[in-house]
Amino acid sequence: MKITNVIILFTTFFACLYVLTGTASTRCSKVGVYILDDIFGLNGVENSCKSEYPNRIYDDVPPQPKLKFTKFNKNLSYKVKRECPKNKSVILIIGQSNAANSGLALIKEDKKNLNFNPADNFCYQLSEPVLGADGTHGDSITSSIGKKIKIKDEVIFLNISVAGSSISEWVKWYGSDVNKSLKFILNENYLKASVWMQGEAEDFKSSKNYFKNFMTLKDIIFKDLQNQFNNSLFIITRSTICANRENQEIINLEMEKQRQKIRKNFKNIELLKITDTLDKSYRHDGCHFNRKGIDKISSIIANKINHN
Repeated sequence: MKITNVIILFTTFFACLYVLTGTASTRCSKVGVYILDDIFGLNGVENSCKSEYPNRIYDDVPPQPKLKFTKFNKNLSYKVKRECPKNKSVILIIGQSNAANSGLALIKEDKKNLNFNPADNFCYQLSEPVLGADGTHGDSITSSIGKKIKIKDEVIFLNISVAGSSISEWVKWYGSDVNKSLKFILNENYLKASVWMQGEAEDFKSSKNYFKNFMTLKDIIFKDLQNQFNNSLFIITRSTICANRENQEIINLEMEKQRQKIRKNFKNIELLKITDTLDKSYRHDGCHFNRKGIDKISSIIANKINHN
């Protein structure tokens, strides 16, 4: 009887596994990639998904047009509205798609912390996909960081990230959007840390001007909030691995030179290597993080914030 039950159990398990992952559409879904790539460690799934779903690959993401907050994720389905508190820590996350809702974290909620929604200036219980960032179907690093933050009180996360965005677009458009939201939420709270995950959209010409553009962007984002920048941690990640231009190695060297120059000019800036050191086993499509990747990068970032 026991042997029969074991046989039935194994047969049922493999039947369910086959149904879930036996076709391209289910195999390349969030659950399929999670089971085959993260649980069973079959990294070859990524390559098959590349050939079967080529528009899921973001090696060279084209710049996006100007996106207003109304076009960012504002889907309030399953979101729990909360009153924005006072005298709490705020963590800002900005950048390109790896900062936005392009990952596969598989973390649905972080009941302790909050997500500020730029679309309506209200706070919501933190859950994925995060409000305010580009994308509506994936996950960001936000909730994963939130679960690892060692702060007794609730933390307010503001994530404004745009897939494929260059630093010049941030200077022209998105920086002022961030400043507007920061002024609102920091009126009765304080900035604990900022995370800047950007770089893949830069070409050789723009990489030469990266330091200059960053200085301009910093002034735009923290206009009338300069003390908030000076008194908080600012994390910059090395984000170039998803780019795929002919002279990419030269661009990467220039970007590293420019980022080092930024770091040397500010005592509160921390430059992290972690994102570019994670190979494709940490990415669900060759670029954007899977569960392992998000867990890894969020641990490093949270650790920096916790010890600041």
